[in-house]
Amino acid sequence: MLGVAPVPLSALEQTLEVAFGELPASVRPEQTIEVPLRVAAAGGRALPERVQVTLAAVDVGVLSITGFATPDPLDWFFKPAAYGVQIRDNYGDLLEADPGEFARLRYGGDADLSRGGAQPPTEVQILSLFSGAVAVDAEGRARIPLQLPAFNGRIRLMAVAFSAAASGSAEQELQVVAPIVAELNRPRFLAPGDSGQLTLELHNRTQQAQTLTVALDAGAGLQLNGAGQHWDETLELAAGAKTTRRLQALASTLQGAVPLSLRIGGIDGEPDLQRHWSLGVRPAWPAQVLDWRQPLDAGADFSLDRSALQGLLPQTLNARLSLASRPPFNLASHFNALKAYPYGCAEQTTSGVFPQLYIDAATLAALQLEGDDPAVRREAVELAIRRLFGMQRSNGSFGLWSNESPEEPWLTVYITDFLLRAREAGYAVAQPALQQALEQIGRYLRNPRRIDGELQDERRSRFSVRAYAALVLARSRQAPLAELRNLADYHADDASPLAQVQLGLALQASGDAPRGERMLRQGLDALQQASFPRTDYGSRVRDRALALFWLLEASAAQERWMPLLDGLQQALAGREWLSTQERNALFLAGQALTRIPSAALQLQLSGAVELRVDGVARRDLRLAGEELLRGLQLHNSGEQTAWIALHLQGYSDQPPPAYSRGIRVERRFFDADGQPLALSQLQPGEAVLVELQVSSDESMHDALVVDLLPAGLELENQNLSTSLALGELQIDGESIAERMALNEIRHQEFRDDRYVAALALGWQHRARLYYLARAVTPGRYWLPPTYAESMYSPEIRHLGADAGVIEVRVPGAR
Repeated sequence: MLGVAPVPLSALEQTLEVAFGELPASVRPEQTIEVPLRVAAAGGRALPERVQVTLAAVDVGVLSITGFATPDPLDWFFKPAAYGVQIRDNYGDLLEADPGEFARLRYGGDADLSRGGAQPPTEVQILSLFSGAVAVDAEGRARIPLQLPAFNGRIRLMAVAFSAAASGSAEQELQVVAPIVAELNRPRFLAPGDSGQLTLELHNRTQQAQTLTVALDAGAGLQLNGAGQHWDETLELAAGAKTTRRLQALASTLQGAVPLSLRIGGIDGEPDLQRHWSLGVRPAWPAQVLDWRQPLDAGADFSLDRSALQGLLPQTLNARLSLASRPPFNLASHFNALKAYPYGCAEQTTSGVFPQLYIDAATLAALQLEGDDPAVRREAVELAIRRLFGMQRSNGSFGLWSNESPEEPWLTVYITDFLLRAREAGYAVAQPALQQALEQIGRYLRNPRRIDGELQDERRSRFSVRAYAALVLARSRQAPLAELRNLADYHADDASPLAQVQLGLALQASGDAPRGERMLRQGLDALQQASFPRTDYGSRVRDRALALFWLLEASAAQERWMPLLDGLQQALAGREWLSTQERNALFLAGQALTRIPSAALQLQLSGAVELRVDGVARRDLRLAGEELLRGLQLHNSGEQTAWIALHLQGYSDQPPPAYSRGIRVERRFFDADGQPLALSQLQPGEAVLVELQVSSDESMHDALVVDLLPAGLELENQNLSTSLALGELQIDGESIAERMALNEIRHQEFRDDRYVAALALGWQHRARLYYLARAVTPGRYWLPPTYAESMYSPEIRHLGADAGVIEVRVPGAR
């Protein structure tokens, strides 16, 4: 029996009293101010040694969204807390595994623009300043400078003081206001062809009337009031008065962040006021993707005619061309797609940065990639590593979306493999957390009962996890040879081919060449078949590409891996879309293949690019825009077969044809009372309840639904006290919350321009999803088509029909 009793403690000796000095009621933006602080020990005691203080200044509006409170170290250290108990159980280590089922596929997906559409460039202006630690003087005083940007509103000053054994905090609000406050309210984004309203609000905060000259300029891609990219006006504004100007912005076919620049002159005694914003323009539907992958015999020609690009907007066209004496992998396309992938589970995070371990300046130049500065690339990888550790569970395994998600055994091995390689590449990897992961995959290898999850074929799936764990541990010389032999001798009959290859390489690396050769031969022979068993995240492309990568990494003979390369080209034939697992595996295999010497090319290119390729084994080119309309012609003037891989993307000016391949989505709109809603008569502020009915031909555990918003709507922020609560709404007398509870939703995201849901479609093969939006900006906007896919079977997907337009009308307008 255990009893717990609270013991009250006095915090007086650990308390520092923090106070702000005298500050004005308001300050001007775009200047440096000094914030005075005074720190004293509680109870009149002497100030401790080495007292430091930090100061943060943050927009009050941002803090109110989540109810963020000023940090209070004393409260954190001294508040009552529950007694923590952990239970450890090693009983399962004594028992052998049961036979099992086939593993279900998990989340991932392809980052090309054909999936869910491009995201708009966003601009969020938030005031968030932090001083870092500043030492106080002997009297406990400090003056901390703050450089205020162009900002109008209230900020909260939050000071935290601390010494070796004491701490304290304080807060105070401060108004930041310019003599003329200028705010431009605009849609969060537009689509080409959208017409939305810009609202310019001016407020004279001075004590005198002002005669102002106001000019607004838009960059290429926007027209203001149908009269070009410039608007100006001279106006009188009395002291303390406000005025509003409304302009219509029409988006052209150009995409990206369109700059908006405002200049206000004539302010008495003040320089001209300048403000800068941007407005993102993104398509209302996914891009069209065209792929060519073929050999070019000696003396043969290849031609891309501009007729193949019919219906695509020239300025949106971009292409990657890979030329090689062996079948190429179009590394640039895979690298860019993984880097830009917009959704972030643990698998996607890992696959997204895995290629960065094999990228340097020379590789970026060879692939004609616009690479980041090395320091930026390193920071991005280390940020991903920290994100992954944030998904690590207490036993060392990893969850799919967070550390509260169920354990994902194969994914845990995959992440551990990446972390070890990242450490070898010189990246900062927390050793205690990495050691926990290594210990967990070691438990997987020793005891298959530790391997749990959504298994359909437990025996094959558990073997796959154990074989991959064996390979990862063998690379770091931590794999027990007895366990590897036991796995090969008694459990390999029903293994997947990729797992057999992994175990074979692990055995060879651990010193048992005969068993390793036997497992390798079995696995490679099976991988050549038209179909073969696959487990977590697997496909014919992924499994063959990973096997090729590991063979090349192990310096296997060419006769060993060349059949895999041929089989991989067959598996890629006719594939329109690829998962993140497939893209990463192809990149890893492709970059390893570039290190193997091969014959030189002799090619002549004309049309979009005039170039002779001679004396090199491979060449990667980037083509874009108008140059592609000139077509592309290639002639192989050499004596060896050359390989071409051309990947082209572009947007059409009209919605693309609809299709449903194994999954479908039907969308309906309701008002706040659950009644059907016509989107042609919306008023600003009106609530829109969106229903998505999702159905599939078969059970699917990796469905992804992406519903793009039209530009005039914004997702309802459920954190705001003024927002409608989804659980309070009904349709046909049935609660929305009860309908949503029937779904097996794995993850939801509410972004500026889209609603995203990852879910499982079980034995009923259907689900109903709901989200709330609100009409905000008057205008006329494209309504994007519905979209869904199976992430790890990307050929299963849906794109809805042309959904027309919506109109948000100014109150009283006809």
